[in-house]
Amino acid sequence: MSAMLGPIHYWLYNKILKLEEIEMDLLGIQTPDEYMLLTKNLEEAIDETQIHKSLQDMIELTETRFANVIATISDRALLENTFEKHGQSDAKSINIADSSISIEDIYKQLNNFLLDGMPCDTANNIRGSEEDKLVWHTKDILHSPYWKKLDLNVDFYYNLRKHYINVFVNAFDENLVYSYTYDGDTLVHQILRR
Repeated sequence: MSAMLGPIHYWLYNKILKLEEIEMDLLGIQTPDEYMLLTKNLEEAIDETQIHKSLQDMIELTETRFANVIATISDRALLENTFEKHGQSDAKSINIADSSISIEDIYKQLNNFLLDGMPCDTANNIRGSEEDKLVWHTKDILHSPYWKKLDLNVDFYYNLRKHYINVFVNAFDENLVYSYTYDGDTLVHQILRR
């Protein structure tokens, strides 16, 4: 547990804000509401005496609210298109000079945007990395509670993220394809070069 704000806290906070940006886009609002973290910098949003707890509370609040927003939108095309739009714009925001970026480097960039719990949760673990394939596992239990709280199926969220990830990886190499499957309560992700 940290006693001071460090780079990892800003990195995590930016991932929380990314989820709020998608939420705003889905709701069609241009200016964040006062309850959104987007209206604050990290120093204003956090209790520096309880950094870990503050960030965990922010994740819980943002993920629960996000699940609720998704549940209220019946237009599946809007949801998918919004996730794809953000995947594309996030990939384009990365300034990489080398056009031969590896799949593992793309995965690392992807992790700068997708919120998967606290860093100490070690949610994502690479299980295999080759030139044309990367496999990683994610603990499903990280997102499920927010969706179960609303009697929603978390798989709907993972399908939306699939749209985001496919567009994101294709921005670097159009021959890459992303997929995921379940193995018990673990998601097995794969990025494969066709």
